Amino acid sequence: MKIAVLGNSHIASLKLAWEKLKLNYPNLELVFFGARGRDLLHLKVENARLIPTRAKTEEQILFTSGGLHCLDTQAFDAFLVYGPYHVEGFLAFTDTFKVGNFADSKRRTLSLSCFAQLCHDRLQESLLFQLVAQTRSANAAAPIFVAPAPFPGDNCLDEAASKWRVFASGDCASMQAGYYEGLRSVFSPFNAEFLPQPEHTIINSLFSKRNYAKGSVRLTAGLATQHPSDNYWHMNQAYGEIFLTEAFSPKLL
Repeated sequence: MKIAVLGNSHIASLKLAWEKLKLNYPNLELVFFGARGRDLLHLKVENARLIPTRAKTEEQILFTSGGLHCLDTQAFDAFLVYGPYHVEGFLAFTDTFKVGNFADSKRRTLSLSCFAQLCHDRLQESLLFQLVAQTRSANAAAPIFVAPAPFPGDNCLDEAASKWRVFASGDCASMQAGYYEGLRSVFSPFNAEFLPQPEHTIINSLFSKRNYAKGSVRLTAGLATQHPSDNYWHMNQAYGEIFLTEAFSPKLL
């Protein structure tokens, strides 16, 4: 089985992890098609292929895929779209609203179903959504699995004035439930399956355990340049191994 992995800088942890795991799965091949930031916005669908429309995007796809200039979707049995949406997209919203019955008189209460719909609507504007839509447009039948960026490492809470503290204010479980429901519903029309973050890598529903945010690397040649020590956005190789073996592998490996 041959699987294409599409995503942004977050796929670095998966790419490193696969180098270690692949010997355990001789009948499986993962090929990565990635570009940093929002550079995968610059793709077009043509003859069942996802083709970069900018040189910078093409250069990054060449590096991550090991020499391919575009993604020929007919050459793959399944797809994983990973990374290009982060839960931070709802951070400003939580300054004003709470989800569920958490006691906080300073914020207005929003029902779980309403929050899930908000997540659904926001996700429709994301690069994650665009990549799933383009992949399905190019290949109508193959399975598509989808996962946003992992939750931030809980080291993001260490600063006294951390903007993330509102996320740790007590209604995290409700917010995770609404976020996950929004993800499932927005990708359902594409017959794409949402893969949640492995539960034992999560703390307080909306954060990754900080040990997985240490030693992450940039999506650059050699995968050897680490992020700064205070980076809490990206996960490391250990996290990538857990994601592939516990969230992905039971379905396909």
